[in-house]
Amino acid sequence: MSKRPTYIVVMGTFRTGSTFLAKALSAHGSMSVASDAYFYFFKALRNEIMAREGYKDFDAESPVSDNFFSPYADVNAKIRKYDLRIPIRHNKLEEILENTGRLALRDAPMVVPLLKGIRAKSYDELFEQLMDAVKRAYGGKDTSCYGFKVLFAEQFLQVLLNTYKDLKCIYLIRDPRGVVASQNVFFDKPDVKRIYKERGRYPLLYVIRQWRKSFAYLLDNADKRQNVMPLRYEALTSDPGRYFRKICDFVGVRYDRNMRDARLYRNGEGKLWTQNSSYGTSKAISTRFVNKWKAVLTEEEVRIIEDLCSPEMELLGYRRTKKEDILFSVTNGYREDLGKIDPWIRPYMGEYLLDREQAQKELIRHLLIKEKLPATDALQKVLIGEDYLLRLRKVRRLIP
Repeated sequence: MSKRPTYIVVMGTFRTGSTFLAKALSAHGSMSVASDAYFYFFKALRNEIMAREGYKDFDAESPVSDNFFSPYADVNAKIRKYDLRIPIRHNKLEEILENTGRLALRDAPMVVPLLKGIRAKSYDELFEQLMDAVKRAYGGKDTSCYGFKVLFAEQFLQVLLNTYKDLKCIYLIRDPRGVVASQNVFFDKPDVKRIYKERGRYPLLYVIRQWRKSFAYLLDNADKRQNVMPLRYEALTSDPGRYFRKICDFVGVRYDRNMRDARLYRNGEGKLWTQNSSYGTSKAISTRFVNKWKAVLTEEEVRIIEDLCSPEMELLGYRRTKKEDILFSVTNGYREDLGKIDPWIRPYMGEYLLDREQAQKELIRHLLIKEKLPATDALQKVLIGEDYLLRLRKVRRLIP
């Protein structure tokens, strides 16, 4: 009997070197990891679960939620117990595959033709056929470990682990100041503006809350070290070789020196790949971008990020540079340049402007974490999961 393949998923926040890592993993003789191939699978899964839970009028086009003050807190709690063994009932398979292919076309175009042959009645069947498409498109005869990297899908990691006990997730996270700076610079580059004419940056508050969500689901899965490997961007950039070895041990394969040779990296079309750093192109990941945020962000942006993310930052070893003054940060009238915001998210901007309503929400969160407000059941739901405060207070350092 043939050995069951090892599924690999790279998750985490954007602008963390995840594309670089996917290319490095794919340079290994036994591994193949497609970039940004299957985000829509998780969006379809979200919509399916919302419909199953009775929210028939849920906006299926809405952004992936940061789950902060979510009106769907009850569903978010239930998702932890879901697995993929549910029928495709409230979505149409043809539409899932069409949207999956549309989004995969940019970074994983070789899987797109293979989607036409997929026939599935449940989400686990669909997932396994999508994984098989990665191997067929980008793998070889010795490929035994394969998968994809995906952003904004961390909430569904537990769903995957409930379904596949041997799945391996490399979970990336980065200093939130670096994330914000990187995305701002990236979308201001002339070549990016030319290629992505209809694209723009995310609102600052959206980035902050998605970063905190990513932290929350890392915290949720921190004890699953057989399946989840937390990895800081800063550590990966400081010593790629060391962490490539750690990843190989984690996945269960021998170390392959090809992982360090960026000349072997290929893009989604199978051609030579050049790293898409916001600060320029290069053939390898570099530590010189780690502290670029100090030159890119305004003092106001740094203060807001630190005041809204400091509890999580401290547990990841990121030190703040400004004295805490969250009341000033959220009431000082920070305004986004809407002309630079991605058009698709503009209809939802009301949730990501630091107006009085959003300022109040952030102050409630701050007081809860600082234990200056009674942690009632209702208030705990403003965070991600009713036991988030308890877990946050128990941990001393999330990533060694």
